[in-house]
Amino acid sequence: MGKLIIVPGIEQLEEAKKSIQTVADNAGKSYAEVYADMQEAILAGYNSPNPLVKRRWKRIACTGKVPTPEELIAWVALNVRK
Repeated sequence: MGKLIIVPGIEQLEEAKKSIQTVADNAGKSYAEVYADMQEAILAGYNSPNPLVKRRWKRIACTGKVPTPEELIAWVALNVRK
């Protein structure tokens, strides 16, 4: 049996949105700018030709094909090793 993966809920997604706003505030950017930068980085990682990287991205719980910035932040926060 594989490792248990925890799926983010609404509360975690809302906390992720707050985190994005904090990053934007600290960087002197808008929420939309930070969000777009994160989406670009996520797509770059998701589209990696490396098979190991592709498998890791497929483990991330999301509602679409590619995780949103909120989904990625919430998933990582819930699933990182402590």
